[in-house]
Amino acid sequence: MAERDNDVATLRQHLRAFGNSGRIYPAMNGVIQSVNESNYTCQVLLDDGSEITAALTCGDKAEGIVQIPKQGSDVVVVCFDKINSVVVMCDQIEKIIINGGTLGGLVKVKELKKNLNKITARIDGIIGALKDAVPLANDGGNQYKTQIVASLNTLTDKEDFETIENERIKQ
Repeated sequence: MAERDNDVATLRQHLRAFGNSGRIYPAMNGVIQSVNESNYTCQVLLDDGSEITAALTCGDKAEGIVQIPKQGSDVVVVCFDKINSVVVMCDQIEKIIINGGTLGGLVKVKELKKNLNKITARIDGIIGALKDAVPLANDGGNQYKTQIVASLNTLTDKEDFETIENERIKQ
């Protein structure tokens, strides 16, 4: 981990110097060969035929936004030297991780609303069944129960929260 911290610190120094130095760093085109998501690095086959390991972030992975490119996608890499490089653009994104992704995927609002509407309809149906059922005298509540059960059996459109999370965008 200390080695990774040193690499990140070096990349930060290069990026800070980038804007202030007046030096032009080469931006090179390449294709993603593989991605190491846990280290936020990737192997890139550059247009000149060489292969490099490039960082996907220049900071702490628990902060900020990191784009994880799809394998085979085209990228632009800024090379500070033979060891330090960072992906600055990619044409296909596998997923996006925001602030380390520890809170899970972003909520799909339309899916959430659809399922909340189903819950509301079911609750309204339960309330209606309880309000509309008529108890009969001297039957021990059997008729009341039968009416409620019949009403509740019509409430078949259950909510499904399995599809509510967008796994491609972790926050």
